[in-house]
This record gives sequence, structure tokens and C-alpha cells, in this order.
Amino acid sequence: MWASVADVSGSLSLQGAVRAFLRGQYGVALDIVMESPAQPERFLFGAHIAFRMRQYAEALQWLDAGRQKSAFVTAHHRTMSLAIEAAALASSGRVAEASKTLRSILLPPPFNALIAGEIAYYTALCAWLLRDYNQALSILDATDVSTSPNLQARFEFMRGWVHGAHGRFAEQVACNLRAIHLFEEEAAPDVGAMAMVLRSLSMLARDLVCPHVVPVIARTESTISWTDDLSLEHFQVLRALAWSSAMSGEYILSIRRLNEAKVVAPSPQGKMLSHLDHAWIAQLSKEPLHLRAELAEADACAAQVQWETVVDEEAGALMLAAELYAPINETRAFELLALAQTAREKLSPWLQLGRDSRVQGFFDFAEAHVRLARGDRRVARHRAERAFTVFSEVGYEWRAANAALFLYRLTERQDWLECVERVAAIYPRSFLAAELERIRSRGVLPIEKLTNREQEIAELVKCGLKTKEIADRLGISANTVRVHKGNIFRTLGVSDEFALLKMLMRL
Repeated sequence: MWASVADVSGSLSLQGAVRAFLRGQYGVALDIVMESPAQPERFLFGAHIAFRMRQYAEALQWLDAGRQKSAFVTAHHRTMSLAIEAAALASSGRVAEASKTLRSILLPPPFNALIAGEIAYYTALCAWLLRDYNQALSILDATDVSTSPNLQARFEFMRGWVHGAHGRFAEQVACNLRAIHLFEEEAAPDVGAMAMVLRSLSMLARDLVCPHVVPVIARTESTISWTDDLSLEHFQVLRALAWSSAMSGEYILSIRRLNEAKVVAPSPQGKMLSHLDHAWIAQLSKEPLHLRAELAEADACAAQVQWETVVDEEAGALMLAAELYAPINETRAFELLALAQTAREKLSPWLQLGRDSRVQGFFDFAEAHVRLARGDRRVARHRAERAFTVFSEVGYEWRAANAALFLYRLTERQDWLECVERVAAIYPRSFLAAELERIRSRGVLPIEKLTNREQEIAELVKCGLKTKEIADRLGISANTVRVHKGNIFRTLGVSDEFALLKMLMRL
């Protein structure tokens, strides 16, 4: 659509801006537009670029500037400006203003197919952001965009969002795959939109059971000409591919992709996530020194982040950090969990993940680790059970199995192990399968029933340290040590420290 309006306007500079935009060079495109003559297409396209860059206030400024110049004289210019305005207002959380603007737009617009398609996309997006999913779908279904594979692809992507909002993630994956194929049919594909679709698809494929999708993601990632303006999308795609590789037992490939992701990490929180991903692999590989080193690097990155301004899924770094820190430093883990609670309350309206139960599941699982590290087994079990329920309901099979494994270690209930067994059959080379094999072949030694912190305390008791000495050594309070000791006595079936010492000496 934007190529056609540039042709109509006769502006060579706008045509150059459109070409740069389609290549994902948003900064270059915006610089060109700013030097273009003051015509309607300049203001509309400037708003369109700013919106794609998630600069919603700037998009509204472009539209205000056009109105001040009385640029939007024709009906299609006015309607387009209203459609972009409605979506920008909704993206900024200005719900009442967005709703009012959306109601003022006549649909379907009586213009040519490409202009009508672009207007429909923005109005459907606004409806989705306002959680009116039926309206969003009806707008998409009523608009014919068959002449433009780029628009068709974006419409499929939007349909996927509607499916996702209803928890139909398999259907969302199918829509994203169709969108990728449509972009590939386009002579000049919208690379930025394609990158957004790939980011969504890769993050779904990371957690859902859809092994047929991963090769498509890897192939598409290698063919896209990534630009600096697409670094966030590239970063998240590489991370998701790395996690998928790890679940397939391909740890060398996983580390290589994580190293590639670290290079393109667009922000301190992105770099933090890179170190946390490496820490996760180190934890799976039983490399405690590497784990601690990566967590220290992640903490250094976290100190550079103003978390109150983070509104996208990178806020998930705090939950992952809390989970990984829990067995090492429960005080730091608890601090990170508190930050995560604040961050999740400010998630962007764009973020579908923040609209359903999945963020709660991630948070509960992280909290389960922190509570267990603090000796609160009852709450840890409750949070892990809640996370298991969420992950099972949305089809996040391996995450559900990981929660089940956590619960088995707490309770020794065989039904939790059976949950792990079902998923391990799907991921036969994963850490789940390896842990299941270890449990089945060796059984659980008494000391292995304890958490990492409880094992540390048991070892210090074995060395003859008293409660206060243990607290000083580990940097925790004496009361916390006493809580852990109580859990150790109950778990190992002993009544006092003397009986504990006798058991530990035999192990």
C-alpha cells in the first residue's frame, strides 16, 4: 500500500523511504521522510514508521503535524490518519480515547483494496488491543487483501493474535506459518513484519510441542537480512532456537545460538537474559562454577536496567533469574522476585503473553523455587502445582513436566513422575529424560531428597558447625537455618541433630 501511495504522490524520496522501510531500515526510512515535501503521504508514512518502531507518541505527533498543515483533505487520508491514531492510542494505554476514535471510522472504507487493507489492519489492531477480539476478526474477514501478499501475511498474523487471545496456540502457530509463506511469495517482502511473525512463532515453538516448526524458523532466520532496527526480534528468535536445541539435547548448537544472541542483544536486560540462558544450560550440565559466573554477569547487567520502564517480555529475565538464584542465594532470589512482581504489572498492551495465565505460571514456578530455598515447602508446593496447572492447560508440555519433576522431588508421588515420563517420551534427549533415567535407575538417595540449600546445611552440620556458625557462613539468619534444619529432620525421618549426624556419617 505504501509503495502505491508513494508512486501516486510522485515523490522519489518517499519511494526511497518505502524501500528502506520494507528492508527493515526504519531509522533510514524516517530520516528520508523527514526531508520529504509536506504532503499527506509524508505525515501518514512517518506515523506508520514511528508506530512500527513502537514510538507511539511520535506517531501521534506525525498525525498532529499533518492536521496542523491541513494535509488530510481527502476521505482516505482522513480515515487512514484516524486508524493509525486509534491503534497508537490503544498501544499507549489511552483506552477511552482509542475507543472513541475507533467508533468514528467507517468500515469497510470505500477506497481501493490496498488503502482499505491498511486501514482495516490498524482498526483491527486497535480492536484487538482493546480486547474486542470478535470485532478484530470481523474487520479482517470483511477486507479483501488478496492482491498483496504482504498485507495478507499481516492479516494472518493478526488472526493468530485473536486465536492466541482465546488460548488456541496451535491455531496461532498455523497462522504464523501461513504468514511466513505469504511473505516469501512477495517480491519485496516487509522484512520487519516478517521478523515480528518469526519472533512470535519461535517463542511459541520453544514451549509448545511442534518440532516441525523449528526447521522453518531456522531456515527463515538464516535468510532474513537482519538490520539494527530488528535486533530485538533477531535476539528473541535466536534465544528461542537455542532453547529448542537444548530440549533436543543439542547443547553445543544451543550454546552457539546463545552466543549469537548475545552479540545482537539490544539492551542491558537483553544481555542479562543472554547470561541467564547460559546459566540455565550450566545448571542442566551440572557446572556450578559456570552457573555462578553467568549469574554474576547477569546481576551486573540487571544493575544497569531501569526496570520500571521495561514493558515487554524481557521482564521475564527477573523470573528466570529468581529461579536460578534460589538454590545459591535466596535473599537475592527474593529481591529479584519482588522486582518481577512489579514489572509484570506494567506489561505492554501489545504483549499477548501478559493477557493470559502464562505469566502467572512463570511467576509461580519461580516463586516455588524461592519459597523452597527459604524452607517453606508448603507454599513452594502450592505454587508449583499452580504453575503445573497453567502450563498443562496452555499446552506447554515440557514446562509442565519440569514443574512435575519439582513436585516429585518434594513429595515423591509417583503420579508426578508419570507426568514427566509422558513428556520425556516426546523429548528423549532432554534434561527431563536424563533426570527421569537417573531416578528410575538409581532411585533417590536420602540426601537427594533435600534441596540444594538443605544439602549445604546438612554438610555443615556434618562438619560440626552450630546454627549461628552456619548462618554466618551462608549469609542467612539463624532462624532461616532452624527452618531448614526442621525440614531436613522431617525429610530424612530423624528427630534431632545427633540422629542426623549418624545418618550423614553413613552416606
